[in-house]
Amino acid sequence: MMVSLWLWVGMARAGDPVWEDLGGGTKVDWSGERLVSTASSARGTGHQEPFEVLEGRARETLGPMVLQRARKLRLTSTRTAGDYLEEGDLVADRLDDNLSSWDASEVRYRTSGTVEVDAVLGLHDWTRSALTLLATGRERASPVTGETTGIVLDARAHEVRPCIAPRVLDPSGGVIYGLEVVAPATMALRSPVQWVSDAADVRAAQRGGERPLFVRVASVSDGCDMVVSAADAESIRTAAEATAILVQAHVVAVVRP
Repeated sequence: MMVSLWLWVGMARAGDPVWEDLGGGTKVDWSGERLVSTASSARGTGHQEPFEVLEGRARETLGPMVLQRARKLRLTSTRTAGDYLEEGDLVADRLDDNLSSWDASEVRYRTSGTVEVDAVLGLHDWTRSALTLLATGRERASPVTGETTGIVLDARAHEVRPCIAPRVLDPSGGVIYGLEVVAPATMALRSPVQWVSDAADVRAAQRGGERPLFVRVASVSDGCDMVVSAADAESIRTAAEATAILVQAHVVAVVRP
């Protein structure tokens, strides 16, 4: 189903992020493509330590916390970042090198005598150099200016566990979209999929373009890969033949917040 330019762009607004709790004080904002870890430090009974001391103590725990929790992040439907890091190859080296790119973004001083410090790791900043190695799609010179400018996958009827690089499959398991299709150079520019909780999210409009093809997901495989009907698979493949929407990752997934 196509949607007109004025309706698609005109209704765009900031939507609620798609959050996932990884435990241990860490959450993933899939819409904003960031991992957020929160460390805290509190005064002991009878102690009056300065807030600066508590803040320093909290900051000391952030590095190990980010490193530990980031390993749990799903890069694909079947493999976590930790799985790739254990391989010891060039992909692992790039993931390991970029793990240090996190920043302490916010400090909160509580009247209870507790200090909380947030660390933010940008998911694309962290994974893009590894994704350029994992992506094997062929570059295409054709611009995204055809009848269809993107794909918007509506998966809100299903339980989906977002990952960095999901696949779109036809009913027989054939890959329509994934790291096998997207070009390595594209991975240096953007993530494989933009996750949103509302099709009217401005981020969906930016990624999907002016005339996206809307597709309802029929089922979900391995928690993250999205299966579409045979008719929709044909529609996506036909659109992709005329323009570089898949090679250039103009793909949006709409899931429950």
